[in-house]
Amino acid sequence: MQVDLSPNAGEFNLIRLVAAAASGDWSQAGYEREVSQELAHRSGRNPRGLFVPFAALQTRTLTTAGGSGAALVPAEHHSELIDILRPAARVIEMGATVMSGLVGNVDIPRQNASATGAWIAEDDAVSPSDLGFDSVVLTPKTIGSMTQWSRRMLIQSVPQIEDIARRDLVAVIGRAIDQAALHGLGNSNQPSGIYAAANVNSVAMGGVPTFGKLVDMVAEVAKDNALAGRLGFITTPGMAAKLAQTLVAASAGSAMIWSGSLNDGMLAGEKAAATNQALATLGAGSEHAILFGNWAELAVGLFSSIDLLVDPYTYADRGRVRLTAFCDCDIAVRHGQSFCKATGATVT
Repeated sequence: MQVDLSPNAGEFNLIRLVAAAASGDWSQAGYEREVSQELAHRSGRNPRGLFVPFAALQTRTLTTAGGSGAALVPAEHHSELIDILRPAARVIEMGATVMSGLVGNVDIPRQNASATGAWIAEDDAVSPSDLGFDSVVLTPKTIGSMTQWSRRMLIQSVPQIEDIARRDLVAVIGRAIDQAALHGLGNSNQPSGIYAAANVNSVAMGGVPTFGKLVDMVAEVAKDNALAGRLGFITTPGMAAKLAQTLVAASAGSAMIWSGSLNDGMLAGEKAAATNQALATLGAGSEHAILFGNWAELAVGLFSSIDLLVDPYTYADRGRVRLTAFCDCDIAVRHGQSFCKATGATVT
């Protein structure tokens, strides 16, 4: 019987999975084990530990006002966690194309040359012209994260720790993929992000960007017939703040270059977002990233669910459980010409 892996299929419990893997007693975690086995069957790969579906890491809301949540929250334990401040992951939000369920290396065919047309005289022959093709290749690269939980955490945790664990796994792995999409070097086991990708347009800012230079970034994409799709800018909060205080033109009544909020603004007539995932330490160390393009042309390939390795042995003398999470993915820019990056952009 095939296991339903849709987001609302069942109550996949991460803590229950960890406890069962640590103790070897799966009597209370049969569903979680079946899900892991089904994911392995579908991918044709064996996990290092246990597969956890991405859908299961979506945070569920539990309330303390009534229903199932009320009986599970201790009287002296506040139900709200003060989470760590994290940089906003924006690439997928801006419209990157996510390809999940990949298994082997993936070649995406790409046309890179077109036939040509010519005006000819009556009864003249048409000269042949060839189409050109190459491919964009996705190959799995592994992102990993490790954390540890005490024995008491496992036996005393209320459902809140379930949500904490979900949020943290999503945050660590998701934000690593997000930043790699922007700044991955293409070496040292990293994917190649937009700044390192071939054929990406660039505009030299020479200091604080002007409105005209930002329009030039849009124009570079338009010159390559790529000004379509999910268009937008991503930059740093520092750069967004600077542009929100910089006039379009030094004249009375002129608007600021950046309009709207820093989370959801407008820049040179296009959608714009700020995040610390974009680096402010480029170049000699003070240049801010600014990227514009059709984000649908950025492919994020997922080759596995999250592979969770539960280790109850390394710190067995303390009863501590070590968790190591792996995710295999890759990043590819389908057309570098669909993007433009700024160089030499500073806030002073």
